[in-house]
Amino acid sequence: MRMSNISQLSAAQLHHAAEIQTKIEALQAELAKVLGGTASRGTAAKVGTASAPTVARAKAPSKKRKLSAAGRAKLVALAKARWAKIKKAGKKRL
Repeated sequence: MRMSNISQLSAAQLHHAAEIQTKIEALQAELAKVLGGTASRGTAAKVGTASAPTVARAKAPSKKRKLSAAGRAKLVALAKARWAKIKKAGKKRL
């Protein structure tokens, strides 16, 4: 059955096609759930006139991490030591 002949279908045929499309979408959603939310939009997605549903992963709201003053001081000290080592190595080469 070609999609260009959709105007010539009976109401029963249209209803049946809609049921099949609903089943396809449900199966695609189930497949996406099994595959971890990565559904490919391959040939199965092109069946019918409607596009396949997009399944998005549920993403938890990101919490902003806060660094303690002690942690920040430790990182600053490490960075200074790293740069001092780099500068010291650069002077030896000259």
